[in-house]
Amino acid sequence: MAVGTDNLSFEAFPSEVPDDYVPLHTCWRSRTIMELIALDGLSRDKVYEFAFIGGPLKIRGGDAAPLRPVVLPLK
Repeated sequence: MAVGTDNLSFEAFPSEVPDDYVPLHTCWRSRTIMELIALDGLSRDKVYEFAFIGGPLKIRGGDAAPLRPVVLPLK
């Protein structure tokens, strides 16, 4: 499962959870979180249903990586 957003972070700063600086990242740590995904071109072209493939760079020992998005419209 994955979630994505077109802004810098899902988090609200400062955190509303007392002992957790980034509660969403803590909750979703075993899943994929994508931030800064630019999908405005799809909206402009009225593409609302699509398959999204995000191939991240292989970074050994990393906890984040840039990815190359590929979108296949479902029409």
